[in-house]
Amino acid sequence: MLSRRSVRIKVIQHLYMIDRDKDLSKKECIESYKRAIDQVFALYLYNLYVLLRVAEMSLQDKKKRTEKYIKKEEDTGFRARLYENPLIQSLVTNDYFQKEIGKNGFKDKVNEDIIKRIYKSFARSPIYKDYVYKEGKITDLDALLELYRYCRKDEYFGEMMEDFAYHWLDDKSLIIGAVKKAIKSLPTHGKDLRNQYPDADKINDFGLNLLTKSLDRQEAIGEIIQPVVENWDMDRLALIDLIILKMGTLEFLDFPSIHTNVTIVEYVELAKLYSTERSKKFINGVLDKVLSVLDEEGKIKKVEVRR
Repeated sequence: MLSRRSVRIKVIQHLYMIDRDKDLSKKECIESYKRAIDQVFALYLYNLYVLLRVAEMSLQDKKKRTEKYIKKEEDTGFRARLYENPLIQSLVTNDYFQKEIGKNGFKDKVNEDIIKRIYKSFARSPIYKDYVYKEGKITDLDALLELYRYCRKDEYFGEMMEDFAYHWLDDKSLIIGAVKKAIKSLPTHGKDLRNQYPDADKINDFGLNLLTKSLDRQEAIGEIIQPVVENWDMDRLALIDLIILKMGTLEFLDFPSIHTNVTIVEYVELAKLYSTERSKKFINGVLDKVLSVLDEEGKIKKVEVRR
């Protein structure tokens, strides 16, 4: 589920964190990184849980309509199809998913008012009315994908996600993609949900390795960068820029399967997202010079990756 770019962002955040917090140990920084990865997966499951809870509101809707003294045609013909369909029910009966709900305390972290708000908004939509009252016009899958779109449109949904995990905005596009993929794979089994956990090669072989080496070799990597930025005082460089330069240099040296061009492009993009306006050209120029120096010294050893 996590891309290498997302993992790089996690590493940048933790290198920044340990620089700002002098009491934070290397061990604590690494443990925090691991928890952050776990929380990405929990955020993915939390999105599915919110979808489930909004769908469940159709049961309350049905109950209210049934209890009306004077019923309209739309009341007598209403079905709680949004919750009772086999796709949602596969989540309801999924033992693994239900255990994760309890383990992560999802029930206590959901704002019921927001859940009701989203359902009411969706219930007014033409697609929902067609889904409920016109058999076969809208499939269960299309209805759930549209419901998730309604969830994302609601500003309070975003706030609820940020309350659950501070990194929601960083991982939003990845989470949304993973949730849509999960919806399309319903009905599901426990293993289908577990398979979305980030790949070990990305979070350990790449991310954890990059974080650990960045912490262990800060001075050595700084000595490589210093001559290239000879007109700059290293202490006066923007901290994010310095972290990015060190990580990029480490990738040149210690990650033979990652092409140098990919490394430069990725860190230039991250500089655009997380640093100053001038950082894009600065990072590109410095990494390009560092690469030239290391290449001349015969220190760049890349291997061809078979696809």
